[in-house]
Amino acid sequence: MLFALWYKEWLKTKWTLVAIGAINLLVAAGVYLDLANTMKTVEANVVLMNVVFKEYLYYVDIKYIPALSGLIYAVMQFTPELSQSRLKLTLHLPAPEQKILATTQLIGALELAAIFAIDYLILAATTLAFFPVEVFDSMTVTVAPWFFAGFAAYFVTAAAFVEISWTRRVVIALTGYALVDALFLGVSFNAGNDAFAHAWWAAALVVSATFLLLFVSGFHYKRGIV
Repeated sequence: MLFALWYKEWLKTKWTLVAIGAINLLVAAGVYLDLANTMKTVEANVVLMNVVFKEYLYYVDIKYIPALSGLIYAVMQFTPELSQSRLKLTLHLPAPEQKILATTQLIGALELAAIFAIDYLILAATTLAFFPVEVFDSMTVTVAPWFFAGFAAYFVTAAAFVEISWTRRVVIALTGYALVDALFLGVSFNAGNDAFAHAWWAAALVVSATFLLLFVSGFHYKRGIV
């Protein structure tokens, strides 16, 4: 039954995956093309000095793309479920509701992970093609919280959509916004001095905890608890 649920979610989200993936690919490819063009018109050592000393983030265009991707994916995935009351029927299938919700949410997280992995590989290849490994290390630490923000936006939006109480929905949305916003703070080339560089595991743990929000919202939704 859970396999059938996976297949249903795949059929419903495959075009959303293609659209979001295409946008991410275009933005990531744009980072490479912009940097390659800059390298042709400006001396490489000048560009490197700007990156190191002026904190020129040549990949900044991708900063908010993961968060927007997570938000849009959640909206596209759960809007049909709620507008046509499909979720209420799904939660009454002969399977634990936690497994149903986890499966529904897991396929979205895995598809987003695939997109973010491609983004990162393009950024990594771009960085290693033009800069020393120290810049690559900095880039990795800098963009990691942006991708975490993408997962947080997805989990929080999904929970807010399923929640039937507007009060709780607003609380979830505001808390999620604060978390996502915090993941965009304090990033620069000198990543070794950033708090995230030393506590990435804490950010990962907090973002992972947002996965559980849908279980609470699903509990309220199935039982009509306002």
